[in-house]
Amino acid sequence: MTGAEHSASSDVNALELELRRLADVVGVSAAIDAHTGELIVTVTVSNPGRSAATWRAALDVAGRFYSGPVRIEVNALRSSAEVLDSPPATSHRGRVRLISVAHSPDDSAVVVRLRHGDRESAGTSAALPLVGPVRAVMAALESLGADLPFEIHSVTKLGVDDAAPIMVTLRSSDGSRRFGVVADRDEEVGVTKATLHALNRHLERVLSAPLASAG
Repeated sequence: MTGAEHSASSDVNALELELRRLADVVGVSAAIDAHTGELIVTVTVSNPGRSAATWRAALDVAGRFYSGPVRIEVNALRSSAEVLDSPPATSHRGRVRLISVAHSPDDSAVVVRLRHGDRESAGTSAALPLVGPVRAVMAALESLGADLPFEIHSVTKLGVDDAAPIMVTLRSSDGSRRFGVVADRDEEVGVTKATLHALNRHLERVLSAPLASAG
């Protein structure tokens, strides 16, 4: 790492610490896009009514740490129940739904089952903490026919409680990022739903419309 890269990394870390001090902020992710030089900041708030105020405050804080272009994204924290019970997308393509998260008989693998319309699929990955469920979700989505030009950037638990929010960050081939944040007492379920939260808009575009049930 060069001196300049080390300095930029230190500034981003200091920025994240400062942003965590803002009112109602429960999660922060910041990174500099290597291709564009843009600082991308994602802030998760517990109170949706504070989103606009938090966006302005985060932009002001970021400006004190970084002189280049800045993009601020503010997400409201979603509980596991909200993700599970969220209404279907207005798009005719529909949403991918989580059926279950389970382990193989010897506990060496995590298995995620999904549904899209009348179709179901399963994805399996080594049962690695946090990362395993993300890989299993992506395998299940690819089995449904989804093109996923993303890699795992980070999976972070935003606290020490069992029900602490989990943030999944995926990075696309063009360097852009997608984020999903969900709180659930079951860590693997929370990771799975946060991954779907991050990908749902992309999936609406790339998956074929689910067929209606016959009869």
